[in-house]
Amino acid sequence: MSDHFTRSFVAKVVDTERKAGGPNGNPRYLVTFDNGQKMFTPYDCAMAYGITNPEYKTQAHRFGLTKRGTLNGYDEIAE
Repeated sequence: MSDHFTRSFVAKVVDTERKAGGPNGNPRYLVTFDNGQKMFTPYDCAMAYGITNPEYKTQAHRFGLTKRGTLNGYDEIAE
């Protein structure tokens, strides 16, 4: 397990829904996880581009959270 995130959870992505983009026009997604959580990707981040890749639906990953509980990134494949 990586200690990159102080708060995190392990899950697979079930669905992604493209929402209105950020101020710079980059995509933002509403992500549904297999644990029932729904969260938005941050504005203007690379995570928004990667989260739609098939590997996030077939393999569980560790997702980092901010202190407010919003997505902050993703890390290695969880075993």
